[in-house]
Amino acid sequence: MKILYKQIINITSLLIVVGVLFLPAFSFVEAKFKNTRSSLKIDGVVVDVGINTLTVSTPGSLDITVDVNERTRFSKVDSLNDLSKGDQVYIKAKIREGQNPLAKRIKKWGDEGYGYGYGGTIIYGTIGDRVKIKEGKVIGKKGNTFTILTNVTEITFTVNEDTKFKFKEKFKEDFDDLAINDIVKVKGRDNGTEFVATRVKIRN
Repeated sequence: MKILYKQIINITSLLIVVGVLFLPAFSFVEAKFKNTRSSLKIDGVVVDVGINTLTVSTPGSLDITVDVNERTRFSKVDSLNDLSKGDQVYIKAKIREGQNPLAKRIKKWGDEGYGYGYGGTIIYGTIGDRVKIKEGKVIGKKGNTFTILTNVTEITFTVNEDTKFKFKEKFKEDFDDLAINDIVKVKGRDNGTEFVATRVKIRN
């Protein structure tokens, strides 16, 4: 009986180890686009490389320019000069009032894919990437889309039948009730060509 019990324990331990090694990496990766009051985390495509600036594009926002200085850390490349138009990059930046965000880290993605975690590679810039906007002001609505202004850029989201809205007023419940100048928190996904809102919380 003791031998059988010991074998069960050993098998269970082995399964746990295997599970960790091959666990999907979704919970360990950075968000594709995360905009808070103080920071910006974004995956994008380089559209311009300046002397001390880098401009990237995403499917759902206007082009975003960040400043680069001697404290900016680089991965997969040595410096800003090693980047060129069309490169896929991940940027972590600090928000500064009245100035471009300041890049704290810039990483160039290679052919191995974009993003890492236990169990392998997660591809960024494809269907399913997460988008999280801490706070933005609704500045436009058209068809099934709405545009918000954050402390970094303008971002447009598409809504569908699965988009959930949460208002403070009980009588409001869906996209029709979303108004210009509303202050919102948005969570969504990048479907490859646009940002799709999955949850919109109206904060005012």
